[in-house]
Amino acid sequence: GDLLEIMGKQNVRLIVNRVDKAMLKTVKLTIDDVMDNSGLPLIGVVLEDPNITLAASFCQPVLKYARYSDASRAFRRIALRVQGLNQPIKLR
Repeated sequence: GDLLEIMGKQNVRLIVNRVDKAMLKTVKLTIDDVMDNSGLPLIGVVLEDPNITLAASFCQPVLKYARYSDASRAFRRIALRVQGLNQPIKLR
C-alpha cells in the first residue's frame, strides 16, 4: 500500500481473486490475513470459477458468457462498490 502511494496512486483497494475456500483451509489462511499482508482495504473477493477460463477461451467477457455465475456476481458487486454503493462481500 505505501509504495503505491509513493508512486502517486490514490484510493488503492484489494481484490482477492481465484479464491478456493478449501485451499484457504489447507494453508490456514484467511482473507483477513491477505488484507493484513497487503495493507490495503478489501473491495472484493472473486471465488475460483471455471466460467472465467471458458469465457476467455471463447474471447468473451465472463459477464456476457456466464451472466449469473459466481464470478459475474462478484464483478458486479465490485463495480458497484467502486461507484461508492454499499454491497456485501460474499464467500459462497
